[in-house]
Amino acid sequence: MNVTGFRDPSIFEWPALGEKVGSKRLAVVSGGVQGDIIGPRMFLFGVDSSDLTSWSFLKTLGTMRRNVRLDSKWSGDFGTNWECGNFISLKHDASGMERMIGFVGVEGGHIRDHVKSYRKHNPGRPERDTRYCNWFFANLTDDNDIEFDTTGMMDSGEWYAPSVFLHPDGRRIAWGWIVEQDISKELAAEKGWIGCLGIPRELGLGVYEGVTGTCRTSLAEITSVEVVDSQVLTLDIRPLRELESLRRASLFSSTKIEDGILVKEAPDCYELLVQADMTGHGSISLKIRESQSVQTTISFDTRQEDLIIHRQASTLNEGICLQDEIAALTLFRYDTHFEPLELRVFVDKDVVEVFANGRVAIATRIYASEDARSISIAHEGDLRVSEVQAWALGGIGLVE
Repeated sequence: MNVTGFRDPSIFEWPALGEKVGSKRLAVVSGGVQGDIIGPRMFLFGVDSSDLTSWSFLKTLGTMRRNVRLDSKWSGDFGTNWECGNFISLKHDASGMERMIGFVGVEGGHIRDHVKSYRKHNPGRPERDTRYCNWFFANLTDDNDIEFDTTGMMDSGEWYAPSVFLHPDGRRIAWGWIVEQDISKELAAEKGWIGCLGIPRELGLGVYEGVTGTCRTSLAEITSVEVVDSQVLTLDIRPLRELESLRRASLFSSTKIEDGILVKEAPDCYELLVQADMTGHGSISLKIRESQSVQTTISFDTRQEDLIIHRQASTLNEGICLQDEIAALTLFRYDTHFEPLELRVFVDKDVVEVFANGRVAIATRIYASEDARSISIAHEGDLRVSEVQAWALGGIGLVE
């Protein structure tokens, strides 16, 4: 086998697959193959339960050509080579629904359209490698391979290469790397280090009862959800609940925004919670790390169904890639109402992570100046902010 890559082992159990291939405990190593068919793969091994160092190669999983992607903005490209493949089983206790879910870091995917446009109009600025971080509901085929028709992105920004592990209390936790390729080599040398781990994330099976539609797109067109009778299933992604213990002083709290705009000051590290009710089409925008000369805007428009972090005005430094971060997001419609929009924004100096409605996450970096400390929030149309809270965040004891 002519292997493109071979790395990132993960051990797991999948009874249905294990029974077919004759091994209760399984492992995958991520990579890809070359030759007549070039494409990503996971290499499947059987693991001796009495000797975890004893592995036997069984077969490849995920047989596909390179750059497979569903024709949808709701899902990512599967590229040429995989990293950090994981499989976990998630069960929704209330409904009894259960799914086996796969995760892969993707190298060699197509460049997204908004990135192509940015590069065309900003030659000479640093460029990121094209990476995706995908999840999928994994189904077994008759020949013991995997297939899927429901898949989404674990993160639509710079978060990559997740490791998924079992918490002692039964939760599944994903911890990933926030890549740092937006700064020039000179700025990286001046900074002295690049890259960091992101916020740990809790994963679950999201099951929504009684959904009748969305803001605009039909449920059948959204490739990151599975519709089963009156239920909508997808991957649930939320910040680790223990992060609430880092909250220190309350910066502000409000249930009413006069004239549609709220402006406040914030420290280097804080958490922002914003909730908004939808009665018709509208938009919301949050400006963070704002001063008279720079700003970063987080926006959502119900008509476009995109959550965007606008970064092109985030710094005056010309040695930085400032492409926007864009994630597909919609709100579910029920018989009498829409679900509210919920945004949780974590700012840790130049790292920003945004979580929306437990289904969408974006991690990025903002290289603003020290005086960029303002926060402003505005809404328009029939998407109205109903609650805003913000807290200063303390550290976890690694630095004084």
